[in-house]
Amino acid sequence: MNTSRVNSISKSSIFELIYPPNLNGLIQQSEFEILIKRINKQSTLSAKYNIILLFLILVGIILIVIGVVKGFSKEVNQILAAFGLIISLFSLFLLSIIFIISKINISDKIKYELDLINENYKSKNIKWSLRHDLTRNFINEELYKKKLGKSSFMYGIKYDKNNKPYREEYIYFIEIESPSRFLQNLTVKTISSNQNHCDTIISIKDNNNNNNNNKNIEDEKGICVNMDELKNF
Repeated sequence: MNTSRVNSISKSSIFELIYPPNLNGLIQQSEFEILIKRINKQSTLSAKYNIILLFLILVGIILIVIGVVKGFSKEVNQILAAFGLIISLFSLFLLSIIFIISKINISDKIKYELDLINENYKSKNIKWSLRHDLTRNFINEELYKKKLGKSSFMYGIKYDKNNKPYREEYIYFIEIESPSRFLQNLTVKTISSNQNHCDTIISIKDNNNNNNNNKNIEDEKGICVNMDELKNF
């Protein structure tokens, strides 16, 4: 089996549209890009809501500034500033909730989308899977000394054998398993076991000669193979 890797962009769950050469002849480049965009959509569903909420936060801040600049002596300005504060705080709260939920469910959404894609590629023996690498991101020494002791900063920090601080991070990627090029060019046929030769033979397709497909099994001359070993090729 051939294995192709589709990396994520900038440690996010958005995947690159770079076409793996191993998929040539199995999945067209345009089809591959459509599938990756489908997967990426699972990571960007909340983007529209984030933009709206950020806009509301900005509007709230503007209303607060207007109310303060005009002075709190007038009731109208007090209401204006209070309304802006409520909008900003409520939008910030919703933004935090959406961020947390998206981080929790995003891998499940991607896996679900990959399951749908795999249903369409069963016949081609192609499997898409979500994988991840665990990496170490070492923390700048000056930054570490500056924020040492702050609970929010210290959360999740680990130390290597040299006592250097780092945080672990998952880097997601998509793994695509596909048949090797050798297997792509094989025709596998099963012959009745009561005949005096192998139960299973293989013949290599000749892309320049379409007449090979018209040969009868009795006339087929091929190679005796162990099918269990062939599956692991």
